[in-house]
Amino acid sequence: MQHDVAILHGSLVLALGLVACGREPAPADAAPTAAASNPAPPASPPAAPAGEVVASTDPAPPSATPSETDPPPAAALDPAAEGTPAAADEAAVVPVSTTGDTLVVVGDGGIVELDLDGKVLRTLTSEPGRSPRWLPGKDAFVYLGQRRADARELRRFGAKDLVDLAIARLSLAAPCPKAAYAEGDEEESEFMGDGVPELDLTIEEELRVTADGKHVCMLATDHEADLRSNVVSMSIGLSTGKVERVLVFGGEECKRRTVDDPKPCRTPTSEDTEDEEDDASDLEASEPEEIESPFPMTRVHSRSPDERWLLIELASALGDVLHLQFGLYDTRTRKLYSLPRNGKVAWPKPTAVPSPLGEDETIPDWPDVGGGETIAWAGPHHLVLGRTLFVAGERIVELPGDIVR
Repeated sequence: MQHDVAILHGSLVLALGLVACGREPAPADAAPTAAASNPAPPASPPAAPAGEVVASTDPAPPSATPSETDPPPAAALDPAAEGTPAAADEAAVVPVSTTGDTLVVVGDGGIVELDLDGKVLRTLTSEPGRSPRWLPGKDAFVYLGQRRADARELRRFGAKDLVDLAIARLSLAAPCPKAAYAEGDEEESEFMGDGVPELDLTIEEELRVTADGKHVCMLATDHEADLRSNVVSMSIGLSTGKVERVLVFGGEECKRRTVDDPKPCRTPTSEDTEDEEDDASDLEASEPEEIESPFPMTRVHSRSPDERWLLIELASALGDVLHLQFGLYDTRTRKLYSLPRNGKVAWPKPTAVPSPLGEDETIPDWPDVGGGETIAWAGPHHLVLGRTLFVAGERIVELPGDIVR
C-alpha cells in the first residue's frame, strides 16, 4: 500500500512539473522531429551584379606538365566537377547571347560580353585568353588560355551555364633540340632571328574547330606567312584532352622527317570521297559570290550583312600578305572611307580613291591590317579588324579582346 502511494506521488510531481513548463510529456519511443533530422538548407547567395565576374573557373593546373598524349584529369572535363558556378542560383545564370545582338570577346581581362556599339554589358570570367572559336551549335566556345608564357591552355567556356574549364595544355616548345639551332647568316638573322625559335599561333585562321566538333586544330609557328622556319601542327580532342603534336616543317634542322598534319586536321582529298562530282558541285555552291569592285586594280573582300558596305582590298596590298590595306565603300553615297586604328571614336571623313600603285607597294599614311589578324563582320554593318570594331558610318571602338567567331 505504501509502495502504491509512493508511485502515485512521484507521477503527480512529474505531471505538475511538465505543466509548469507549458508542454506535455512525449512518448519514450517517439522519433526525432522532421525539423531536427532535416535542417532547412541555407539560403542561396544573391547573383553577381552587372559588371562583376559571374562565372567560375576551375583551379589552376598543377605546376608539373603532364605528357602531351595523356588526357587531363576527369574533373577537368566533368561539368559537374569544380568549375561549376555552384555559388550562383541556377535561375540567375543568364546565358551568353548567340543571336548576334551582342559581341563576346576574350582578352587579357577575361571574357566580356558587349553590345554591338562596344559597350561592356558584363564580365563573364577574369581568365585571360585569346582566339576564341564557337563549337557547333554555339552552346560553348573554346579559346587559348594564357596563364603561362611557355605554353597555352585550350579552354572551354559554356555559353549557357557559364562554366569555364581547362581541356588541355599545349606546349610551345621548339620542335628540335636546342643544339640543332645554329646561328644563321646576317641576312637570315635580320628576318628570322637567332637561337631557339618561339612558337605560337601567328595567324588567326590557323586555329579552327573541325566540322564534327570533336577536335581543335592549330598551327604553332615561329613567324607569319612565308618567313616561317618551323611549323608544328596540333590536334586536340575535346572529349579526351589528348594532344597530338607533329612537325610539318623545319625538320631538316634536327634531321627529322616531316609528316602531314594529324589525321583529324588533314584536308580531305578526292581519295577520301566516294563521289567526286557531288563534292565538286557542293564546293561550287559554297563559294562566296564574286562582287565587282567599283575601283580599278582592287577587289572586294566581302560585303556587310545589310548589303550596304563593301570591304575593298586595295591594289597596293594584293602582293603583301603581312601588310594589307582596306577601305570601306558606302554603296548608297558612293564614298570610300579609310579604317584608322588609333583608338579614334569618331567616324572618319570620306577619302579620295588612291591611285593604283605597283604590286607590293603600300599607300602612304594609309592604315595597315596584319595578315594574321581577324577580318570578320560581327553585325549588320559592324566590321572587326583584329581588336578594332568599325560600326560603319558611326564610330570606331577598340575592343578588350578577340571576338568569338
